[in-house]
Amino acid sequence: MILSIIVPIYNASKYLHRCIDSLLAQGLKEGEYEIFLINDGSKDESLNICKEYQNTYPSIIKVLSHDNQGVSYTRNRGINEAQGDYICFVDADDYLKPNGYRYLIDNYLEEHIDILSFWALTLDKKTKANYIENNDIEGKICYEVKGRNFLKNGVQTFIWSSLYRRSLLIKEQLRFSNLTIGEDILFNLNVYMKDPTIRSVSSRIYLYDLHEESTIHQRNYPAMRKAINSYYTLFLETQKLYECNNEDIALSQGLKNIITNQFIPFLSRLLSSDYTISELKALKRNLHKSNILPINKNDSKSFVINLIFKTPFLFPIYQWGYQHIFIPYILPYLSRN
Repeated sequence: MILSIIVPIYNASKYLHRCIDSLLAQGLKEGEYEIFLINDGSKDESLNICKEYQNTYPSIIKVLSHDNQGVSYTRNRGINEAQGDYICFVDADDYLKPNGYRYLIDNYLEEHIDILSFWALTLDKKTKANYIENNDIEGKICYEVKGRNFLKNGVQTFIWSSLYRRSLLIKEQLRFSNLTIGEDILFNLNVYMKDPTIRSVSSRIYLYDLHEESTIHQRNYPAMRKAINSYYTLFLETQKLYECNNEDIALSQGLKNIITNQFIPFLSRLLSSDYTISELKALKRNLHKSNILPINKNDSKSFVINLIFKTPFLFPIYQWGYQHIFIPYILPYLSRN
């Protein structure tokens, strides 16, 4: 079997038919692939929809279900159950262009490739206004590189735009950490540190539907606190890798840059939260103690990050301005332009 497709599902009935239909239209033959539809405690009709597809395609579709445990637990269960030579992850509210996986497998997936990375299109509100569906999946090889060299320039921030060799994940015991956000970054970071061979191609086959219900748009206070804790864990784990690899200057600088780049979305959650001044001070102390702050980069973003942590007494003003001015009035304008 070539490919195992893992789809975590939580209250996705609105999008599920589109997602599953696109997976069945990848040009793969029976016996070449399997689709794991893993219900993570959905309260809508998602599980019933999955069972309907399983009844129609029993040799391809496998339905698993458990109480709500989160996306990391759900993906890990899929990894443990998978039998394909390669594993890929698809979010239940996204979909793929027809024959995309077939094209990638036939043209770019060779014996020595551990990770085959491809392109995606983000369908945000602005893009949807002008997007015309098409079946263009052709591409070319952009680069081929070892994982640790890749990290010198950054890390893939999503996991649904790659095929991963299953034996690599099993042998190295690579799994998702229980984070509410950034779990895909940390997963890729740990995978790339094992120095796999990565090939990237420009085939744009994945369609990432960034709709209003997407996790990234959640701004309620409990969700923000979970996100802050997740980013903090991501920073700590990345800092550990930095300290263990500081003899490799280029790699260590790349790891530092990953932390710096993730501070902007982290700061967005922090300003969207109900954190108090005392909580911000405690967070600042922990970040300093872990050598994560201050951000030692000479640019405007780093200046803003350091300033906010240097002036905790102004933090309620920053929060109010971000929540009542920037998000409702400035952000929509930036999104339109």
